[in-house]
Amino acid sequence: MPTNGGNILVIDEDEARRSALKEILRAAGYRVFTVDDGTEGRRWLLTLGQPKAILIDEASVGLKEFFAKAKVPVVVTAGLESPFDEKRLLALVEEACATSP
Repeated sequence: MPTNGGNILVIDEDEARRSALKEILRAAGYRVFTVDDGTEGRRWLLTLGQPKAILIDEASVGLKEFFAKAKVPVVVTAGLESPFDEKRLLALVEEACATSP
């Protein structure tokens, strides 16, 4: 579990999912920012800098290429349903962060 995991951006239309993801990731030592759609995610990335990883829902999958071009690892959360398998979620995020520049 990271002690200073860095910034994670969560993009999800569902407020309950965003909150659950944020809670899990914060408890694991990450600093978590949330937005509700891909447009806000792009704006966040362009104005606030590069997170260690981005978690996106299936509605934002079309932006995966944009984030990849920005060299930000992306974790698609569409296959992770709430209540989340915390170990699996954290393993995916840690793997993504390990590849982050």
